[in-house]
Amino acid sequence: RRKAREQGYLQPLDDVVAAHVEGSFRVARSRMGNFPIYTDVRNGGTKVVTILRKYSGDAHSLARALQAVTGKEVTQYHGRMEVRGRHASAMAEWLGRIG
Repeated sequence: RRKAREQGYLQPLDDVVAAHVEGSFRVARSRMGNFPIYTDVRNGGTKVVTILRKYSGDAHSLARALQAVTGKEVTQYHGRMEVRGRHASAMAEWLGRIG
């Protein structure tokens, strides 16, 4: 029930792709061709975080775009961005669509 309520606040992915690609950023793929998106479970399983690594360019525009894709606040650290929750599939689909 909670996931259905959260999904109601998200924009359709096509609208996010069209509206939030104004900055110049790049996300490098891994050696196997995947995006560097990881899920980390912390605090004994009570906190789940999705991590994006290996990006370059305008980090602020990338963070704004990720916030629009996931509907959650994006925390920036040196070399990684974290979003609370499991958003790996949505982030990978969005990054695949923008190229």
